[in-house]
Amino acid sequence: MSITERVYNYPTKHKYGFIKSEIETLLKEYPIDMDRFNLSMMGHTCMLIDNETIWYHCDIIKAIKYSVKMYK
Repeated sequence: MSITERVYNYPTKHKYGFIKSEIETLLKEYPIDMDRFNLSMMGHTCMLIDNETIWYHCDIIKAIKYSVKMYK
């Protein structure tokens, strides 16, 4: 399954995107460089629902693709 398919098919609490705990769980599936992930998430738009920050699916996809560790 591609990263895009995985992110869009992930069972999120809100249809608009991911809360922090969901991102943390999803990232365990990939060899992520967390410094690159956090850097790539800076400046992204998000929303607030019931006092929870929601990050959009498309931004999570870009951040994962940017931060997956490549092994040689």
